[in-house]
Parts: sequence; structure tokens; C-alpha cells
Amino acid sequence: MCKTKPVSTWNCDKELIVLEKDTTNPVLGQLTLWNTLKRRNANCLNFNQDGDLLCAGTDGRHIIVWNWAKNRTLTNYRPDIKGKISQIKFIDSAGSLDIVSASYDGQMLGTIVPPSGGAPMSSHCLYTHSGCVADFEIVPRSRHEILSAGDYGIVKFFDLRSSSAATTDANSYDKPDITSAVYNHSGNELLACYRRTGNCLFDSRNYTDGDFFHYYRKHYGDFNGKYFWDKNTEEILCENMDEKAKTAICLKPHPWKPMLATAALIKPGIHIWIPNGPIL
Repeated sequence: MCKTKPVSTWNCDKELIVLEKDTTNPVLGQLTLWNTLKRRNANCLNFNQDGDLLCAGTDGRHIIVWNWAKNRTLTNYRPDIKGKISQIKFIDSAGSLDIVSASYDGQMLGTIVPPSGGAPMSSHCLYTHSGCVADFEIVPRSRHEILSAGDYGIVKFFDLRSSSAATTDANSYDKPDITSAVYNHSGNELLACYRRTGNCLFDSRNYTDGDFFHYYRKHYGDFNGKYFWDKNTEEILCENMDEKAKTAICLKPHPWKPMLATAALIKPGIHIWIPNGPIL
């Protein structure tokens, strides 16, 4: 964690072209609450690829799909699980809304919803972990492949096109406590968030044990709000301490608009944040 910080080479035009989510200080400073979609506690959120829908997994073990702009619920479904929903994601598909979700009782669920909404066409367990599923990722540029991380450091791989059981890809029991992990748009970088230390950006294709690109440390020992770091210099660019941003348990960027969706513990609801001005 003691690497020398590089000189900033951030370029706005270049980053927008490659769909990076960085932005300039003035825009970050004007981030404001646009709408609260639902007075409900959510553990996880995800936009679909087109960005017009948002799915959520709630404390009440419900899977909900919203048209966020119209604030209209398309689906509100409670699957047959015993634990809360820990993570949820849309799968890119045509003709239906395909959703994969993970639960605290170790189940990985596949749910198919009609594009117009309503009751699911099907919902079933894809495979299981022993204990809670902390997080999972759709492999970039391979929308049928899933990597999921469960208790005891177990990482499993599953191909949605196959009827075979999931395979154990890795056992990282000796690694620190990771709360979430996400790929960048091309899949060559992986950001891991650690419960007690901070965030690390890794080379996902040529990983060397103990090595990382960047380390983004916690601000004064906690994350009581939303923070934005410069990717290269690792400096905090902006922090948002709005009451609805405090104790955020989930934050998801829109796939192409300058907006964020968050869910928080202190102020229930799913909140949409945008820079000042209209959404184009």
C-alpha cells in the first residue's frame, strides 16, 4: 500500500470515448438527488444494458424491476429462498428480462420475466454455495459465464448454457475480507473492495500475487457517504455527505448516462443521483 502515486494523466475526451466513469471536479461537485424510486430497503441494485430498467433485491427477499424514469414497478416477485438477496444482475438477452440473483442462504437463482413485466416466466436455483454468496460477476464479453464468491473463500464458475454443476474455480480462504468486486468495461481490470482496509485495482489478466495497479484508501477510517477518487493519482476528488448518501450499502452507475443509483441504510429507498441540469 506504499507505492509512489503517479502523475495524473486524466483526459476528459479520452475517458468519455472509452466509457470510463471518471468525470471532472465541477460535475462531481454538483451531484444532486434527482428522485427516490421506492420507500423500500434494498441490498443490491443493477441497471440493464440499455439503462432504462433498474432491478433490486430487497430486505424482504423480493426481486423488483423498475422503469426508473417513470417510477413504475414492472415486477415484484418473492422467490423461494430463506435468506435475503445479497446481489442481483441483469443478463443481456433478447425477448425477456433475464435476472441472476444471489442469496444469503447460498442459492444462485435464475429468473426470467416478460419484457412487459408481470409474474416471472420461470425462476429456479442454478447452483449453490455453502453459506452466503457475497458477490458475483458476469464475465465481461461472455454474458453466459458467472463467477461467484461465497463463504470460506470459495469462488465458483458457472456457464448458463450448460446443465452441468458449477465448478470450484478458486479457494482464497487466506485472503482478506472482500465485500465486492467489479470489472471495468473491457474486463482487463478488477476493483476489489475490502471491508477494513480500502479498495484495490488489479490487473485481471496478468495478476501477480500481492501486486496491484492502485490503492484507494478509506477516508478518515470510514465510508459515511459517497466518494470519488482520481483513478491514477488515488486522490479523493469529491465526497457527498447528503443524508440519503450516508451509510450507502450499494452504488451502481448508469451504463451510459452521468447518473448513479444508491441504496442506503439510514434513509430507506433507492435514490437516483445526477449532475445539476437535465438528463440528455
